[in-house]
Amino acid sequence: MEIVGETITELYVNILKSLKNYGHIRISRAGKTLELINVSTVLKNPRTRHIIEPIRKHNLSYIAKEIDWYLSGNYNAEPIARAAKFWRTVQDTSGKVNSNYGAKLFYEKIYGECQFDRVVSHLKKFPNSRRAIFFFHLYPMDWMQMDDTKDYVCTIYGHAIINDGKLDLLIYMRSNDVIWGWSNDVPFFTLLQEMLAVELGVPVGMYYHHAGSMHIYENFFYKLQGAEFKNFDLNSQIPFAPLAKEDVEALRRRDYSIKTPFMESFLKWLKAP
Repeated sequence: MEIVGETITELYVNILKSLKNYGHIRISRAGKTLELINVSTVLKNPRTRHIIEPIRKHNLSYIAKEIDWYLSGNYNAEPIARAAKFWRTVQDTSGKVNSNYGAKLFYEKIYGECQFDRVVSHLKKFPNSRRAIFFFHLYPMDWMQMDDTKDYVCTIYGHAIINDGKLDLLIYMRSNDVIWGWSNDVPFFTLLQEMLAVELGVPVGMYYHHAGSMHIYENFFYKLQGAEFKNFDLNSQIPFAPLAKEDVEALRRRDYSIKTPFMESFLKWLKAP
């Protein structure tokens, strides 16, 4: 199944409608869900990262803090758990979790190079390549914990492709909860897409988000009744100004002191309670 939206809000509502109309009840490890199998979602405007459908109440302050935590590369849960207590429920006995995507993209090295830099260098050399992929299940800590960890990484891999001179990003997930997962994952991955595009000197293209299981848990079934797309204002769904080259470099250093339109818009939400 493919679900398409011009903006993140339109796409989110379309996902909820598809779950309501075509979803099947399944008992998962975490309880009863309404589920769609093998779903691709397509976001035509990846810079729309703020869901403004009232049924979701997207928390941009949390999203900014999660992005900052990813950029830190810190597997310790406590920094992000201060913003969302959920993370304490999935940490291990040492207080760590597996799902810091930034650690796997920017800090873990494969033959001396992080995956972000490898994708950039490869596409600069071969702009028509279909080989620019990065993984989230590449490490022993992920593989060995398949049976027993509380935080088994949902994202499998990403794929960056330059199409018609624009950078498309495809993300593949084994499992995606629509309420807390998809809605918080997409803002980070579309920012990653924009960071890659800036490094490559090309515009942002389309964002594709594929899930083997896309679902909603029973305690949120009621939200399926009220989702209704309206012609929401486009600009209100774009929380951050466009990235510049210096923003990408500063983000990777977690240096938020530079005075640029992007950084000022990002800090507004990062500092919000």
